[in-house]
Amino acid sequence: MKELVKKLNQNNNFHLTFKVVQVTDDRIIDKIVQLSKKEILALKNNDNIFENLLNAYNNNVKHIICNEKIEILLPLATFITKENVDVIKPIIPVYYYLKDNRIIQKIKTQCNKTYTSYKQIKTEEELINTILFYIG
Repeated sequence: MKELVKKLNQNNNFHLTFKVVQVTDDRIIDKIVQLSKKEILALKNNDNIFENLLNAYNNNVKHIICNEKIEILLPLATFITKENVDVIKPIIPVYYYLKDNRIIQKIKTQCNKTYTSYKQIKTEEELINTILFYIG
């Protein structure tokens, strides 16, 4: 991770120019890539991440959708579909699509601790439409 940060710093932190959305469900990521009319880079693991980001930057890809394994990018919003409060970052809006009240309470507590807004999404269609809205 430190090596990646060093490479990005040496290249003027170009990764900050992307519009990034973080989703904790790879199936939803695949749907978004299929449905979006814009070119999107989907990142699901840290393999060759610098090369993938640099290639996207050089090819004017403006949008990235990633899962919870990608920690180096700063998302516009985070979409949680499973129990994982570790993806919640201060001030980055959180949307959750969950039914389990115990997990929802954990998310709300973590959001309140980090001054993060949160909103429940009730259907998968609403989840996809909200993600597409953030991608632009």
